[in-house]
Amino acid sequence: MVNAIFSNTYLSSLEASRMVSNDIREYWGALNISEDIINEAELCLVEMVNNTYEHAYLNQEGSLIEVKSYLQTENILLIEISDYGYALNTSGLAQQIPDDFITPEKDKPETWLTSGRGFLIVEQLMDSIIYENKDGKNTFYLSKRLS
Repeated sequence: MVNAIFSNTYLSSLEASRMVSNDIREYWGALNISEDIINEAELCLVEMVNNTYEHAYLNQEGSLIEVKSYLQTENILLIEISDYGYALNTSGLAQQIPDDFITPEKDKPETWLTSGRGFLIVEQLMDSIIYENKDGKNTFYLSKRLS
């Protein structure tokens, strides 16, 4: 029997996303989630943990990153990434993805700008991404339909 909720706390660092990735893949595999969805969800989770380290904690090691994941229903995977660092700009998540992210050559990744790539990846691969700042805690809620 698989635990209903994956919940773990990590310390911010360059290696944190790799540790989260190793832990969560085992959990998702035990839930019989397809390898394709596991790979997409893992990429999004890694991007968000890296963003937490870089932007919420300004590359400072040792601060808390909380990760939770569970099935909301049989076919909706939820992932929560929380931190206690700097909050996202009040202009919101949409403003974090620049309109000119991709140059006119959309099919050539070497022409893409580097800023904003993480949020764009998450926006494209997940069904929803919601941000909340409450009582000094920043949380991103990601959801993905499994079927």
